[in-house]
Amino acid sequence: MFNHAFLTGVDDYEGKAKNIMVSTLVIHGTADTVLPLEHGLALANDIPNTSLLTLEGTGHEVHPDDWEIIINVISSHTLGGNA
Repeated sequence: MFNHAFLTGVDDYEGKAKNIMVSTLVIHGTADTVLPLEHGLALANDIPNTSLLTLEGTGHEVHPDDWEIIINVISSHTLGGNA
């Protein structure tokens, strides 16, 4: 469940989010205790041309109750609409 501790080489990507030049959608739960919302906000702030979808009360796992909104926002985003 907490396999993030096993990641290596993370420093190689430090500060590179600002170099992403495609429209990006960040989806983040407001109740994520593994990576708190501030992580999603920072990521969305670092990547140019980013939309942020926050899922109220959602933790680190995607809940089936959120699927419809996630699908709709991803569909809109990939079609060039506003997320």
